[in-house]
Amino acid sequence: MAYQNREACYVCERLFRPTQLSRMDGEENVNKREIAVIRRNAENKLPLHVDNRRLCINCSRSINQELIDVENNPFCLRLNVLSQTNNSTCFVCDEVNDIHRLSVECRIDAFIRTNIYISEDVKSCQAHLDDKSCILKILLPGLRYVNRPCVLKEKESFLEENNIEKMEETDENYVSEEAEEAAKQIFPESPEMLTTSSSKCLSLG
Repeated sequence: MAYQNREACYVCERLFRPTQLSRMDGEENVNKREIAVIRRNAENKLPLHVDNRRLCINCSRSINQELIDVENNPFCLRLNVLSQTNNSTCFVCDEVNDIHRLSVECRIDAFIRTNIYISEDVKSCQAHLDDKSCILKILLPGLRYVNRPCVLKEKESFLEENNIEKMEETDENYVSEEAEEAAKQIFPESPEMLTTSSSKCLSLG
C-alpha cells in the first residue's frame, strides 16, 4: 500500500511519487534523454523505451549539470573512459604490488585502437604490457568503459596538428584519420613524444 501510485525513475529505478519526478519529453530535452539512456546502459539495466519516462530530482539535476559542464567547459569532452574497480591497483588484476602508471605512449596506443580514454593515474603490472610498454593486444577487446563527460586538464587538450605522425595505411596496420584527430584533442604532449608514440606503439608488431 505504501508504494501505491509510485513511479520508477528512468535512470536509478527508485520509486517516487509522480510529483517528485520531472518530465524529459519534448524537443527541448533531446540531449537530456540521450544522457539518460547512456547512463541506464552504463548500469547494464534492461532496455527501456525512454518515451513518457520521468527522472527523479537527483538524476535530473545531475544530468542538467552534465549538460552545463559540456556546454561551458572547453576541456570537457564525452569519452569512453576506462572503468576499473580501484585506481590505486592494477586495472587488470587489482594487484597492489609492483605496479606502475601507464606511459603516455601506452595510453595513446590504447585510445587509437579502442576509442577508450585511459587517465594518467591508471596503473598496471608489467605482466600486462608488451615489450614496448603498451597494453597487450589480447587484453584490449576486454577493456571496460563508461561513456561520460570527462574534464581534461588544460595540458591534455587541443593538440596542434601533426603532433601525431601519420601511420601508413596497410592491410594489417591501419588507424583511421578520425581516431588520430580524436587523439590530438586529448593528448597534448610534445611533438617529439607523440612522434615516438606513433612509431613505437601504434604498430602491430
